Amino acid sequence: MSTGRKTSPAVTIIITSVVAALASWFNWFSSIDTAYYDFLLKKNLLDYPDDVVVVAIDETSIERLGAWPWDRRYHAQLLAHLKPADAIVFDLIFAEPQSEILSEGEAISSDQQFANALKSSENVILPVFVEALRFRGELREVMPMPLYSKSAAGLGHAHVDYSDNGVARGLYLKEGLGEAYWPHLSLAMADMLGELPDKLSGRRSRSIESTSPSPYMIYRDHYNLLRFIGPPNMVYRISYVDVLDGLVDPDQWRGKRVFVGATAKGLGDEIPTPLGALAGVEFNANAYQALRANGYIGEPDEFAHAFFSVLVVAAFTFLFSHLTPANFLLTTVASIVGISGLVFASLLWFDYWFSPVSSLLAIIIFYPLWSWRRIEIALNFLQRELAVLRQGSTTPVFDLLVFKNNLKKLTELGLISDWSLDKWPVDFYNTWPAMQFSKAGVITGFYYKKIPYRLKVDGSVKEEIFRPVLSALLSDLNADDKSPADSYELVEKTIKEIYSIKNVAEKAQLRMNKSMAELQDAVMVADAAGKIIFTNENFLRLFPESSVGGSVVDLQNSVSAYVWLGILRSLMLDQERVYQEIQMADDQCLLCQAAIVADQKAPNDTLVFVFTDVTQLRYLERGKNEALAFLSHDMRSPIVSLLSLVESYRLNNLASTESEAGNAQYEFIKQIEYFARRNLKYSEDFLQLSRAENINRDIFQWVDMHGVIDGAYAQVFGYASNKKVEVVIDRSLDDCWVSGDVHLLERAVTNILYNAVQHTPEGNQVTIRLYSQQGVHVVINDTGSGIPSELIPHLFEPYFRARKNQHEDASQEPPRNTYGAKSYGLGLSFVHTVVERHGGSIHVDSELGKSTSFSLKFPAVSAV
Repeated sequence: MSTGRKTSPAVTIIITSVVAALASWFNWFSSIDTAYYDFLLKKNLLDYPDDVVVVAIDETSIERLGAWPWDRRYHAQLLAHLKPADAIVFDLIFAEPQSEILSEGEAISSDQQFANALKSSENVILPVFVEALRFRGELREVMPMPLYSKSAAGLGHAHVDYSDNGVARGLYLKEGLGEAYWPHLSLAMADMLGELPDKLSGRRSRSIESTSPSPYMIYRDHYNLLRFIGPPNMVYRISYVDVLDGLVDPDQWRGKRVFVGATAKGLGDEIPTPLGALAGVEFNANAYQALRANGYIGEPDEFAHAFFSVLVVAAFTFLFSHLTPANFLLTTVASIVGISGLVFASLLWFDYWFSPVSSLLAIIIFYPLWSWRRIEIALNFLQRELAVLRQGSTTPVFDLLVFKNNLKKLTELGLISDWSLDKWPVDFYNTWPAMQFSKAGVITGFYYKKIPYRLKVDGSVKEEIFRPVLSALLSDLNADDKSPADSYELVEKTIKEIYSIKNVAEKAQLRMNKSMAELQDAVMVADAAGKIIFTNENFLRLFPESSVGGSVVDLQNSVSAYVWLGILRSLMLDQERVYQEIQMADDQCLLCQAAIVADQKAPNDTLVFVFTDVTQLRYLERGKNEALAFLSHDMRSPIVSLLSLVESYRLNNLASTESEAGNAQYEFIKQIEYFARRNLKYSEDFLQLSRAENINRDIFQWVDMHGVIDGAYAQVFGYASNKKVEVVIDRSLDDCWVSGDVHLLERAVTNILYNAVQHTPEGNQVTIRLYSQQGVHVVINDTGSGIPSELIPHLFEPYFRARKNQHEDASQEPPRNTYGAKSYGLGLSFVHTVVERHGGSIHVDSELGKSTSFSLKFPAVSAV
């Protein structure tokens, strides 16, 4: 887009990235996130464990043994049956001693019996709980009573962590007041059985790094999400009373991990999980199996999650911003599916959960944002381009009155025999123009200022001639008036109007191309770097080796390289228009006209060349020049003879001319001599001009311009001395070599120098400067009366004289030397011809009443 600035998606990317970061940090979409996690978790369950058993305090056991709490002798009996098991976890609170009265014959209490059973088993782990003394009061750890704590093989906390929506998805492996030192029951069992991993997994808590922990606060560490065995009741269960009744063979307990806890309704905890409500004891069994099977699910902390969410969103949105709309949509959908698949694969194979919801929603948000931004940018661009097109459009406005007048004129020409134009409310199906041709003519409808018209024309010529005439008449109709507006959408209306103006421009361009193709001249257009961008057929016939895409420099293969490169330097370096003849290899003569076209936005960006075949013209001109040269030569012979007779008469009658009658005769002889010399000079100038116009560049040699100005100075020195005008040469020490004819160059410089001396007042100075700078420059300055600016463009026209010497008179005798002969309007024309034939240019600056400067520039050649 050439809007003057780049369209950057940075702002939109930053907005979506910030949304992703905030959504991740503040967990804005927790409900969506947890629902998505729960859905995936159900596809990633743990294998069923054969060695994990739940001894359930169920309804059957309550019915048999009575209301809870039971006598702890039952627990002692249970441990006796479970003695072969590898480890036993009691998910029951034993914080206080049991109140009882010993029966007759009982030696110890039930508490002591249970404590003895614990000590005897050596593999029982009891729970620790944390509770508040009052509502939001001081926290305390509820430990098993000391008798049990000393007898148990280990202690562990049984806390379950609930997420914001009240569902338990994980737990802290360590927890405690003032310090996270209590292991979870599952971790305590694994530790007792030697199943601990080398390093505990889970997200670390920043609170444990506090230098002054409070003993009244709960500290937790190593949070892990859990994989579950399955829905409720998936872990193998045995009723508490069945064990007491001995229905289970003791050997079946060998190698088992036993979890004892309540499953009866209203007795134990019901923990909601993604797979349903699990009894507390079953939840702990799942936690142990996940720890042992390395089934804990890791996740990043808030900062890491926000950082990676931003990274993912920024990377994808940056990619999306460089895609086409269709690919943008497809890639957005593909990225959503791909990220979801990666998250599922990470959870399934690597047990790692990275919530993609904030990233996915940010990517989804980016789609309408960037689409809106693109539409806004496109619409702004279209409206700017439309404004430029409207401003630069040369399409005339359709006017109904002018249209009628044109129809009348066509009728007068005989292209139309009759016509009628009326308002006609008919439906043209939104097409324009809707033409119906018949033998009599044509009927067409169009809209003008939203009003439908019907035009009926009876043609008097063939349909193929009449139809384009009518189309051309209606082509100026405004786009908005061609048919009723069928779209109210801004973008569509803008595009339609641009297409309308573009079609007009394309038609104009097509006509221009056709017109240029039909030109007799060869046309070539190139850019500022010289790359050809357009040629017509005549150019290709003249230069078949050059085509669109080539370089203008390549034309040196068809014409003189020296001349062509000089033309290009004048045009491209000096920014000067070129009007110069060039000679083809087959002696064909072309007039090359070249100029630089300036665009509104990029000045001097187009080179236009027009080549006109002047071969026949030059043949005719050459014949004319030869005839004139022959006439001039024939004129010279009698004039020279006349001058000889005058000189002979003067010598032979010197004595008689001293008398008064002789003096009158002598004055008459002088007038004859003056006009004879004048005609002789005119004849010589004409011959020199003819020679310059017909010079052959093939005989050019290297010429040192230092020698040229020295020769010109020597020829004018006598005349300047007589006028008491000082001629000063200011030359650089650089080499100033050109390719050309030394005699013609010296005569051209002499002519200008003579004119400068002639029009410089006595006692003043004429300066000749010679220097080399992107060519060889010869600059001649006089301090004469100057030339009016309106006459400067005509200086080089033949027979034109811009200045008259105040003493010049036809009756006045000129100086007797050659340099005193008056100019008859061919001198500067000769100079211009010589400079042009040498590939140079001439420029005149004059300030009336002060000075005049002639600047000659020639292409330089290197002598190295």
